[in-house]
Amino acid sequence: MSAYKASVKKSPKVKRCILLLWDEHFNEVVATVFTVALRKAGLCVKVVGVNGLFATGCNRLVLHADLLLSKITPLVDDMLCLILPCGYADIQRLENDPRIRALFAAAARRQAQFVLYDHSVIKNSTLNSLAIASQDITVYGQNDDLLAFAKEVATTLAHLEKSFYRRAPTGMPQTAEQPSS
Repeated sequence: MSAYKASVKKSPKVKRCILLLWDEHFNEVVATVFTVALRKAGLCVKVVGVNGLFATGCNRLVLHADLLLSKITPLVDDMLCLILPCGYADIQRLENDPRIRALFAAAARRQAQFVLYDHSVIKNSTLNSLAIASQDITVYGQNDDLLAFAKEVATTLAHLEKSFYRRAPTGMPQTAEQPSS
């Protein structure tokens, strides 16, 4: 073996992570469906508790987060996607939290995908000032088959993770509420 080959070390492959925010009154059905579909696709998904590890969803089901928002700093650089299983009213009460603003800003800089209930989650909040590109936003809205949609998102994100691109060439799955890029 040549000295060159012996001295060149392969850098370890960093698995990019999907962060799903979890807080009081968020939608536990959406959180569960996306978490299960993405993990079944072999993707790294971390449920991030905004204000504690336990929170009661809008249907009164208590879910346990994987880690706290204050502990995600090492994951932010490798963020592939940020999922918000909530509507505008829920984000409105968090939008002035500097940790949320920093997370959104980091996701926008890294061109991470945002998976949202509808565009108003960002569009009508002060988070709109972060100028998140429309091609980086996927809307699940009132999707009749949330599981099938989550599987489509999982397929797209798995492709992104493998190719290490920040956005898919064909974009994320589209919904009726989401304008085409």
